[in-house]
Amino acid sequence: MQAPPAWLMAMMARMPAPLQQRVQALLMRAMQDMYLPALATVPVAWFLAYVPHFMKFGVILSKQRVTEYNNQDPRSTDYAQFGPSEKLIRRLLACHQNALEGFPAFAFAVLMCKMQKVKPLEAFQLCLRYLIARVLYIAFYAAGTNDAVAALRSLAWMDSYASIARLYGKALSAAPAKR
Repeated sequence: MQAPPAWLMAMMARMPAPLQQRVQALLMRAMQDMYLPALATVPVAWFLAYVPHFMKFGVILSKQRVTEYNNQDPRSTDYAQFGPSEKLIRRLLACHQNALEGFPAFAFAVLMCKMQKVKPLEAFQLCLRYLIARVLYIAFYAAGTNDAVAALRSLAWMDSYASIARLYGKALSAAPAKR
């Protein structure tokens, strides 16, 4: 097993003692379970799925007519009442729903990689690629007011799903062959 990189050790030396201890404990856990970094991306992906939802809620609350938001039945809210922000609110809602649709596939792919003992670094790299693609997807979806941005959004979406497919592919290729 390799020692941590020098830059990490230098950064840790500047931390307060209690934080150093927590980081060391986390590093020890990661060294015991090499899949911990890949598994840690699952709650991050779940959080990212809710970023557009909270952005949508922020846009709604920032409008003058906050009292017209129906918190008792939020799905019945007529977004047309928010004027020019209606399209942004609808895009953020669609972005949130899309993330929730893809999350189970990602989480299960990560678990399959752990169960089939895929190389931990390969799994983690694909997980990071998925997260980066999702962050770009959210940004492009929120800003998507023209065809060029919509095309970039579609590319980010395809890359995130390609990452999921590659995670499944790695897990399936690592599975023992039955005879």
